[in-house]
Amino acid sequence: DDGLGEKIIEQLQKKEENPRFFFIHPHDLHQPIVVSKQFDNEKFGTGNYERQTASLDSWLGKIIEQVDLKNTLIVITGDHGSFVKSLSINGESVIEADGLNQLRISKISNNLPEFLNPIKKKLFFTLENRKQKKKEQIISKLKLTPNEKRNLLAGRFTIDHSLFEDQIRIPLIFTGYNIKSGLEIHQQVRNIDIFPTILDIVGISNNLDIDGTSLKKLIDEENIVESPAFLETNPLIIRKSNDVIGIRTSKFKYFRDKKIPDKNVNLYNLEDDPHENNNLKDERRDVILDMEKLLQNIIGEYEI
Repeated sequence: DDGLGEKIIEQLQKKEENPRFFFIHPHDLHQPIVVSKQFDNEKFGTGNYERQTASLDSWLGKIIEQVDLKNTLIVITGDHGSFVKSLSINGESVIEADGLNQLRISKISNNLPEFLNPIKKKLFFTLENRKQKKKEQIISKLKLTPNEKRNLLAGRFTIDHSLFEDQIRIPLIFTGYNIKSGLEIHQQVRNIDIFPTILDIVGISNNLDIDGTSLKKLIDEENIVESPAFLETNPLIIRKSNDVIGIRTSKFKYFRDKKIPDKNVNLYNLEDDPHENNNLKDERRDVILDMEKLLQNIIGEYEI
């Protein structure tokens, strides 16, 4: 809504040589979220995240109208998920971040001279800690599941990282050229599978040494063996974070400290506990051993 949507449409309307590749990476759903007036009302959702999603969906529609679907492959996905920091209880919103106020603070902070960075950093984290404690006080009075607490308490610069479904499960949509409409695939796939799938669908030969696997057979309703997904958190830039790595299959999610295997161990049965409320680290040591073997097989090839 800040003008980028119109620029994308103008670019697509230009007569360019074909074939071409057009990549768009919007940050509209990143915190802090500021919803345009057009979508900032209840009919588009109960919180900023839902309303911003509606706005983004509207722009996707406008963008897709500019292309010939018979000759264009469209891929819609995300590089990560996000904790939604709002919850509606009895019709009332609980803890909703003021995106506009956060942007104002960031703008003021960015305009301060560089020699004030140490003071600015200290002040920032002091304010963040105060806000976190205030949220904890509000949440302590509510009857919430572990999953609901995680969503509300998640901070932008939390040092204790994790790999819960909210953070890693993303949409993946292929539509247009060479794609059958209406097909839903429920098998687990991975981000690294997207690149070879695009090459396969558009008919570009792939002799590259890559980790991903083409999903074209799945799209053509053939069977392929499901691969375990490797998971890893991004370290913070401005302070040291407690990062984790892990493995996900359709049935189990396992993650632990990046450097110390028996630290911060988490295991969840995704079939019986999709919201990851019950950590099975003590009950299912057999599964942890199997998942750790899968993890070691992957990280053994790389420097983690």
